Amino acid sequence: MKKSLFLLLAMFALAVFVSTGFTVEKKAVEKIYTMKGKVASVDTAAGTLTLPGKKGDIVFATDANTQVKIGKEAKSLADIKAGDVVTIKYKNADGKKLALTIQVPAPTTEKKK
Repeated sequence: MKKSLFLLLAMFALAVFVSTGFTVEKKAVEKIYTMKGKVASVDTAAGTLTLPGKKGDIVFATDANTQVKIGKEAKSLADIKAGDVVTIKYKNADGKKLALTIQVPAPTTEKKK
């Protein structure tokens, strides 16, 4: 009886020790937002793109990982001009809106009649 009680306590202590040693960290899921609009301005030196919003201008920061595409072609922030219509996927990071992707539709060609 004493051996089985000791064995049971030893197994319980081992289970508590092992379970506290292997805690699983839960990562916060990053929320990705999408915004579409006409570009108000581009500042390539600062690496920002500005769209007009309902409550004022919205500034999107870019970094080395930001992907810029015009149609299917990879481009850079310098290729985007004021007046272009863009779709931006972004996340909030360090109090800024960080652009992950900036998509400009491919230019359309008009058919002559």
